[in-house]
Amino acid sequence: MSVATSSREKIDDDVAALTLDQIYEADPKNALCFDCCAPEPSWCSLNLAVWVCAACSGHHRSFGTHISRVKSATLDSWTEKELKQMRFGGNSQLDEILQRYQMPNGYTVHELYHTVIADWYRGYMDQVVNA
Repeated sequence: MSVATSSREKIDDDVAALTLDQIYEADPKNALCFDCCAPEPSWCSLNLAVWVCAACSGHHRSFGTHISRVKSATLDSWTEKELKQMRFGGNSQLDEILQRYQMPNGYTVHELYHTVIADWYRGYMDQVVNA
């Protein structure tokens, strides 16, 4: 089993699966889709570092990769950098940020991810991962 030496190289799928399981289990809020609260989400928005269900991953794809880049936790290969994004994020972290800024009730998911605070968070996550 080989592990990548560069953050952009794909890592062994078994290693990625184990790492993703640990990341998923580390935050109890990851057990529900960030957008619709469906149980056991198996997709990730990398630049938002949240877990979403398959149905919501389709919505995220429609936003464009500059807003949300999605990847399956079980079907896709992962790089160390992508795992690092998920390790530093999680559903609780984004939820806390959004609560701190008191996002108005009634925002659609589309509106939420196109706000200034969501844009700031994507930039913050990019800085953290690339530090």
